Amino acid sequence: MTVPKPREMFDTYEVRRQLAGSYVNGRWQPGGYTTLNIRMSVQPMSPEEMHLLPEGVKVTDAVKVYADEALSTMDERTQTPADVIIVDGEEYEVHRVFEHKMGTLAHWKAIAVRKERQ
Repeated sequence: MTVPKPREMFDTYEVRRQLAGSYVNGRWQPGGYTTLNIRMSVQPMSPEEMHLLPEGVKVTDAVKVYADEALSTMDERTQTPADVIIVDGEEYEVHRVFEHKMGTLAHWKAIAVRKERQ
């Protein structure tokens, strides 16, 4: 089991989050984007942890992320895409989020998959 680094050792990563969209004159309009800088620990996933990913997800590279702030997966109800974390110039899309309530050590663990370049 991997233990997250102490918070003072976390690095700051850019996270792109799309805001919720809405219907305007009967047409769906996606929300704008906001960029957040979040302190987190990004670590490679072990082969045993890959089972945490949803079935059918094409995986070329995945990471696990420990953060003090919540990250967001895709919201089907609002059609809001998942957060995208920029790691070493690569984009990783958040697929799973686990909240760990542990008093002063409370944190979120996320699983993110590298997006294919287009």
